[in-house]
Amino acid sequence: MDAFVIKGVIDRLEGDKAVIKTEDRQELIWQRDKLPHDLGEGDLVELAIGAADNLASQRQEKVAKEILKQILHTND
Repeated sequence: MDAFVIKGVIDRLEGDKAVIKTEDRQELIWQRDKLPHDLGEGDLVELAIGAADNLASQRQEKVAKEILKQILHTND
């Protein structure tokens, strides 16, 4: 099962909450402390929703592919 990705932009910050407007104009209210600290209003975000094990596997696969790309490109 693949992760479902929601893309949006941080519309505004309200206290300890961030209001994220999605591509389909919905608003998500998100805890600011659950976002990277360097994000602010106007920044783009992607929220991945899926089974935790599946998301971890996808992340590991992506890292492994990036490492292989770096190794292969440095040996050219």
